[in-house]
Amino acid sequence: MKNLTLLLVTLTLISNILLAQSSPDREYTYQFLNQNGFNLQWRTTSNNNLEVILNAPTTGWISVGFGAQNAMAGANIIIAYVSNGNLNIRDDYGVSQTSHNSDINLGGADNISNSSGTEQNGTTEVKFQIPLNSGDSFDKLLTPGQNISLILARGSNNADNFTSMHSSVATGNILIPDPPIALAFNNLNAAWDNNRNAVISWDTSNESNISTFRILRSDNPQFENPVIITPNPIIPQNTGQGSYSYTDLSSSPDQLNYFKIEAVELDNSIHFSNLITLNMLSNDSPETSENKLYIKNYPNPFNPVTTIAYNIPKTDFVDIFVYNSKGQLIKTLFKGYKQKGSYHDLVWDGKDNKGKDSVSGIYLLILKSSYTNNGKKLILLK
Repeated sequence: MKNLTLLLVTLTLISNILLAQSSPDREYTYQFLNQNGFNLQWRTTSNNNLEVILNAPTTGWISVGFGAQNAMAGANIIIAYVSNGNLNIRDDYGVSQTSHNSDINLGGADNISNSSGTEQNGTTEVKFQIPLNSGDSFDKLLTPGQNISLILARGSNNADNFTSMHSSVATGNILIPDPPIALAFNNLNAAWDNNRNAVISWDTSNESNISTFRILRSDNPQFENPVIITPNPIIPQNTGQGSYSYTDLSSSPDQLNYFKIEAVELDNSIHFSNLITLNMLSNDSPETSENKLYIKNYPNPFNPVTTIAYNIPKTDFVDIFVYNSKGQLIKTLFKGYKQKGSYHDLVWDGKDNKGKDSVSGIYLLILKSSYTNNGKKLILLK
């Protein structure tokens, strides 16, 4: 019985280790190599890049070369230094055992992205991404699951250039890990709710390394000049699968609206959803029944003043606001109790709460009560 119990515990531990090794979070973590004063971290990203962090004790240049054949010959070399707080970084190729030249000079391309660097306390550190497969003949194919040779080098202190001799060098090999599975958007939808507000919803799969979601909106199907309609980023669930919904008070029901969801990963990779189209309402005129809460303005478009008309179906505490196209509050027109009835007692002169003139553009007039809301698009033309 003891042997059986020990066997079950052992199998459970092995199972947990295998699950940990295959989870997206495990794949997303850095691997480390410390050798001869060089500290190298690397991981693959969901957009099929290799992300590298390298530091070494020097105030001069540092470099890492991938796939060297003989000394630096044939290596894809990333060389960098920091001068006056600015990073200088170059994508090079080892043209011989003792020399290298930039990919651009050789007829290739600089394929470095998302680079940054610091020089502090006698140590230079650089962070960058390169494609696993750039298609450039001067870059190495970095195949997940395979080892690739490394050459690490650093220049003397204050050697802020790409040409001086190295003061120290180290070699080794690293394993290229499998990229984490990329986020997928599912069940994208946009619809008008009973209060004439746009509700955008979506599901995700393979969600594990997302830092934020944002929603962008445009008024044309080419998605030109989009605006961000989420004043605060939407916090992801990061549980593998997620479901989200957001109510946009600034979309106009009398025009076509187009949306995209933007997801930002922890490594700053960005994923966009497919285009979401929201058709205009078939009846885009505000309800005028005395039993309906509504708000409208005239004239519209206007310059510089427009009159606000609204109906309160029952005595209630109401708020009347003006928002800009980014969903930011511009003007508070009224806050307080109103008796049941129709009113034409408010005007907006295009000024914000600080008395500053608003620029030409589209604004949203919102009437809020304790039980429902209503909105109307304003167009200020100067």
